[in-house]
Amino acid sequence: MTGAACVLGGSRAMASRIVFVYGGVFAERDWARLGLDEARRRGLEVEIVELHGPVGLTVDGAAAPLFPSTVRPQTVAAAESHLARLTDHDAVLADVALNHESAWLYRLFARKGVRYAVFTQGALPTFHRRPWKTTRGMDEYLHARAQDALLWAHLAKRFACRRFDRDLGYAALAAPAIWLKAGDAPGALTAHFPHPARARVVDVESFDMGLARAEMARPEPAPDGAYAVFLDEMFVSHPDFALIGAAPPPIAPERYFELLRNAFDRIERETGLNVVVAAHPKARYGSAELFGGREIAQGRTAALVRGARLVLAHCSTSLGFAVAFRKPVLLLAGAAMEATPYGVTIARFASWLGAPRLDMAEPALPRDWATLDDAAYDAYARAFLARPGASREPTALTAARALLGDAVYSDGAKPRD
Repeated sequence: MTGAACVLGGSRAMASRIVFVYGGVFAERDWARLGLDEARRRGLEVEIVELHGPVGLTVDGAAAPLFPSTVRPQTVAAAESHLARLTDHDAVLADVALNHESAWLYRLFARKGVRYAVFTQGALPTFHRRPWKTTRGMDEYLHARAQDALLWAHLAKRFACRRFDRDLGYAALAAPAIWLKAGDAPGALTAHFPHPARARVVDVESFDMGLARAEMARPEPAPDGAYAVFLDEMFVSHPDFALIGAAPPPIAPERYFELLRNAFDRIERETGLNVVVAAHPKARYGSAELFGGREIAQGRTAALVRGARLVLAHCSTSLGFAVAFRKPVLLLAGAAMEATPYGVTIARFASWLGAPRLDMAEPALPRDWATLDDAAYDAYARAFLARPGASREPTALTAARALLGDAVYSDGAKPRD
């Protein structure tokens, strides 16, 4: 497979398919943020290949695929057989973390000469920015510096171990042809795919920036009362904890929601703003009582942040919406989180955004709860949302263009109904 598009009538024809190879269960949100509806409208077929179960990623009780074009191979042999049929007219987009169980995929890409694209469009801060301005005392400053050093040492060790692991066979793994990257911050040490330095970088927007821009194009919503929006991230019950083998925060759900409700009560009392909960896309809360009977909104995060006076969060990547819409942020923290990796991540967000933190167990709000640091927001936007001149087209189409050329954007293409 060479990656060249076929030639018909003296000009290159459109790619036949976008093939997304995913190391997990593909959700409706994934379809939307990759822009696959637009890809189909442009005449491209779309196929989703889910690699889980016996193939390398265990997913207990995975629901039936949401999309008819989804393929779920049950063994590595079946997956290899299916993917061996990739052609020069397929734009392959991969999101499969490299490890011993998934290395076969990148070996197959190397054997078959498959040119593929990867993407990083929702990175988290991996170090503190200006900690001398945002840490609370010398002890926290030294702790912040130590945590940054430990994380980078861990990332460097992981990177080196991959390169020299004989069982992994790193040298024989296919490098991506294209790396779609949002912002300056994502680097080689944080990449979850092989040979990041060999990939050609294409600047794109983060998923949140693209959604924010689409929201900005809509008419300004009518005011519906002054409110603060909480960016829910399923802090104590996220399904991906079990999926990736990560430990949930060491706080009991009952205690977490009690602290959250008390914090919301205090925020509403001291600011005069009602708190609305923007539910995580994977959340299915049976009762609003978890949040003190407050409104729980699903699928409207961008619009809610756009209309909010204040954004509340722990360490959600959706804080990018607050940056895009220039909204003040109040980060919810506390003693139960400070000594965990989640507390460190909250502190990193505080340092990048110049945002105050509220200990959920304390009685008073920070005096600077309504402040906004424009210079800090500008720096965050460039680091994590988009570099100047980044592509604004959907991820799938940007990957197809980069892999197969401008023919996939032919104006003469017949749109799908």
